Amino acid sequence: MKLLSLAIVLACGLISNVAAQRMSDSDIAYLEQYGYMNSLLKGEKYTDDEMKQGLMRFQSFNGMEKTGTMTDEMHAMMNKSRCGLRDIADIPSASPRAKRYVTYGTRWSTLALTYNYQSYSGDLTEQNTRTAIERALKVWSDVTSLTFTEVRKDSSADIEISFTPRYHGDGNDFDGPGRVLAHAYFPGNGIGGDAHFDEDELYTVNGRGGIDLFQVAAHEFGHSLGLAHSEDPQALMAPYYAGYIPDFELPQDDINGIQFLYGSSTDPRPDTPNTDGGSTPDICISNLDAISYDGSGVYIFQGNDVTRLEIKGTRIPGYPKPISNEFRQLVNNIDAAYFRFREETYVFFKGNLYWEFDRNRNLKQGFPRETKLPSDLDAVLSWNDLYTVFTKGDQHWVYDESKKNIVFQTYFRGVPANPDAAFRWLDAKFYFVKEGNYYHYDTSRTPYSVDTNVYPQPFGEDWLSCGPGTYLSTDPNSAAVHVHSFSALLVTLIFILNI
Repeated sequence: MKLLSLAIVLACGLISNVAAQRMSDSDIAYLEQYGYMNSLLKGEKYTDDEMKQGLMRFQSFNGMEKTGTMTDEMHAMMNKSRCGLRDIADIPSASPRAKRYVTYGTRWSTLALTYNYQSYSGDLTEQNTRTAIERALKVWSDVTSLTFTEVRKDSSADIEISFTPRYHGDGNDFDGPGRVLAHAYFPGNGIGGDAHFDEDELYTVNGRGGIDLFQVAAHEFGHSLGLAHSEDPQALMAPYYAGYIPDFELPQDDINGIQFLYGSSTDPRPDTPNTDGGSTPDICISNLDAISYDGSGVYIFQGNDVTRLEIKGTRIPGYPKPISNEFRQLVNNIDAAYFRFREETYVFFKGNLYWEFDRNRNLKQGFPRETKLPSDLDAVLSWNDLYTVFTKGDQHWVYDESKKNIVFQTYFRGVPANPDAAFRWLDAKFYFVKEGNYYHYDTSRTPYSVDTNVYPQPFGEDWLSCGPGTYLSTDPNSAAVHVHSFSALLVTLIFILNI
């Protein structure tokens, strides 16, 4: 029996080393460069499992069979000309996302953008370069209300365009002819929005051999506007160069992505003020019903309205708007909400019913349905792709998303009873909001808890750029925190939070 066990161990070891045997240093460097594996410190080495997981992430992103071993198909894909940006911004902690457009989480706060040329392609006339760039920008303005205006080289511009070889001062050197053709930066200050093209490439127009500038520029400007790489191989925002495409039309995946950020060309302009005579709640002075972070931004629900944020204090123009305009067939005054990352689904609760909407905010068939969870929930947050925490009063239920049942009921030390909302933020930390204050539930503390010497803190000031004291509370005891004893289900809590 011992010999059999030893044979099994040795066999498993041989199988696990297959990935290592087939991967060269350049293969590993590629997977690191494009986000499939985390870079190691000097002297460190990857385990066989880490290499296998990196290969499987690449295979999953590119629609290949997930074998975890290096293949000729993978080598062929790695040798394709492509964009220099990473395919995966952060290595996921759970299952890969479904194929669809991906937004980076930032967008421009205005629809009227400017651009300028810091240099031109040496392969084309200045006019041919301008024509290709203007066509590439028009790809995005045709399906949104975005406008692009050229300004002088010495004027400040949202998008600065340059053609330069190898080292060009941004820390992302080009590699000479082939492979990396260009890169661009997501919206933001400084270098944000800028698009850089590798001058060592032979740029052409209208299918005359070489690298089609229009096709590359249209892709890079997608990044400049906030789109990341898509797993859809037909999408413009797929990372690989598709070559010259006569009569190019923007694929639907890319349309969905850019309109998620900026709305469609037929939508009212986001910076148009509300003139319907109705009143909408101010998120600085009204209590919240629910908060949902979906990887691209934050939804804040209040009564009949919803507000969209991209990062702390940065509200997307055009909000608040009626909930029914954003999530058709969803009721007002919801109890709780969260985004189920595993299935790319928005989930809402009210009373004993729940609604599910897909990533494009379409109600799924068969909803609403009656929930088997406690009714009239106070808050929900996604702990990770496998577990969700439902809160009512001072009770917290941990729900297994794969088994579809509650696995534990517990207390969260230092979290106030009856919170208004809860959410997991992009820093993977957990926050509870009640009556204008927020509480960080800190899993780096022993035991896991809210540091009551630091919290609560004013939610409006820290997250919404509200002025001091502008967030009104209807509860005179809103700052009171129900701190449960250390002994209250501590063993259960420690087990749950380490899964």
